[in-house]
Amino acid sequence: MTSVIVRPERRIAHIAVSERFEERIFHFPRSVVTNGKWATLPPAAASVYAVLGVHANYRSHIAFASQERISMMAGYSRVSVSKGSKILEGRELILVTRGAGPGNTSFPGPITVTNKYYVRPRGGDWFTFDGKLLWAAGEVGAWSRLGPSARKLYVASRAMVYGEAWDQFWRDDEKRHGLYEWFDSADNSFDLESRVEWFELSGVDYPVPPNCFYIRLTRRASLRLRALAGIRDKRTFDNALEDLIEKRLMAQFGYEGEEALLPIPYPSAWGR
Repeated sequence: MTSVIVRPERRIAHIAVSERFEERIFHFPRSVVTNGKWATLPPAAASVYAVLGVHANYRSHIAFASQERISMMAGYSRVSVSKGSKILEGRELILVTRGAGPGNTSFPGPITVTNKYYVRPRGGDWFTFDGKLLWAAGEVGAWSRLGPSARKLYVASRAMVYGEAWDQFWRDDEKRHGLYEWFDSADNSFDLESRVEWFELSGVDYPVPPNCFYIRLTRRASLRLRALAGIRDKRTFDNALEDLIEKRLMAQFGYEGEEALLPIPYPSAWGR
């Protein structure tokens, strides 16, 4: 049975979400992507994995969240969420203790019987999956509005750029003057050359080489990206890429004569 994407209302009245949720971060294990598991996950399971990761406690890796809450943020029906959770458990990405706790103990919400989810930690490198993707400014975030292939492509692209240093760079730069300066105000094109010049003049060092910020979309890189995302044909890839660009989660630009992609941590990091 094909999973049905639920398009939630822009404002959810019956499920309260704390403003603090936007500050939550999931250290998404890069190995989940590079070992091929992400590519083979069904769409609902992949979306649920990201949602549970953001809900999980940083130290204990345990998440308590109702089916309604997961469904709202993942963009799938409760039936699909349940099936997705079982698939994740079978792939040894999570461990579920069903009916283990009342309500959501971390954030305000309806008091309902929930499952206890243990998001299995993975060693090695990681990248941040931001809570703002799930919930931002009192509204359901961009994640639930992406198509299935766009979600798979987004995570795969984040896994292909540098990692923790890159994510921290986004956050530090946003605190200084807003990330919208990364882009030309006229057409939102990526302006890496002037950004490099600004850093050189200001005396601020890059935490990583500039070419770790983006993906040079060579044929080999394109095939690699499609493989990590589990996308078989170019048309699906192009449609997913267009979806990400529209939702302000990806920038496509030309640099030094090459086509390149820049994954964006969350939509508000793009501009204002």
